[in-house]
Amino acid sequence: MIGGQMASRFAALKISSSLPALQFWEDAPLIRRPLWVWIDALLASADWGGGNKAQVIAEQLPDLMWQGYSAVLSTGSEASNHVQALAQACSGSGMRCDLTLYPVPGGWYDPVPRLQRLAEAGATVHRIEHADGLAQAMSARMDALVQLGYKTYYWHSDGDPAYALPAYMKASQRFLGAWGRYGPHASAREGPKGPDLVFLAAGTGLTLTGLRLGLPEATALHGISIARDARRIESDAATYLERYVSANKTKGTDTGSVHRPLGRMQVDDAHRLGGFGRTEPDLMRLSRDLTERSGVEFDPIYTAKAYAGMCATLNRQESTGRQGRAGHETIVFWHTGPQTNAVNPIPPNPIPPNPV
Repeated sequence: MIGGQMASRFAALKISSSLPALQFWEDAPLIRRPLWVWIDALLASADWGGGNKAQVIAEQLPDLMWQGYSAVLSTGSEASNHVQALAQACSGSGMRCDLTLYPVPGGWYDPVPRLQRLAEAGATVHRIEHADGLAQAMSARMDALVQLGYKTYYWHSDGDPAYALPAYMKASQRFLGAWGRYGPHASAREGPKGPDLVFLAAGTGLTLTGLRLGLPEATALHGISIARDARRIESDAATYLERYVSANKTKGTDTGSVHRPLGRMQVDDAHRLGGFGRTEPDLMRLSRDLTERSGVEFDPIYTAKAYAGMCATLNRQESTGRQGRAGHETIVFWHTGPQTNAVNPIPPNPIPPNPV
């Protein structure tokens, strides 16, 4: 339990846009077939932004404040959404937000608008030249904060699985509610069911794990890795589940269905373009086209890259005759964010890095 004022600050995530969170594209770009798009980023706080990362912050940050933490220390790239959401959530709460940022590879991303917004939120920002120096920089920042008298919590980019997995399981339930009401089976007498297949961007795999636990077992999940090796994401997913079950056993909470295996979950790492932040001209153009179509930012680091990977997978299946039920599956692209990158428009004639 948290106090009244604190509770009201984090009480409910609200729809932050008049755009529909569930969209139907009759003739989706690159695949020319029907596609449902779930804009999960719209279900984050209007004030925080940061895509679906804000859902985890809403679960965890109040508990940290209740436990007496006075500062959070975190890191990410200059295009990171979680650092923006974390800074906005801490703003005005009395909790210090200390961030160490490193550049997006390739030099195509202009960090100035993001840095300005972080400053407006009151975050303390330290910039390093390369991610290789991150461990040393973070250790130095932790020591400095402790010496200043702050009780400091190190915030992993995805948050603690004990909070993040329930947040994404709740996100699954919100989706299923909309799917049952507005999806293709809304009028079915047997009641709503989940989609056949869900695609989404996979960074660390934590969102993917939470959705696997929250969506029906019959729904297959396909994560498109934007940076990491597929085996690492799949291994981390098992670890996240283990930590979540262990934490809830300690609390005496029944984890119920989470003991079921992480089946029907696949990670595809064939579309990374060399790693995090790597892009190419076609992907930059696609990100603009998808943004215009949906009304929500599709960025070339996460969501547009995952969308392109989904299309490549579906087109390959169709060309080899392996597409299920003659291509009549209900397919959802799960847009996890970002939302705040909309304040940093893609340059009209970017010079993309050379994928390695």
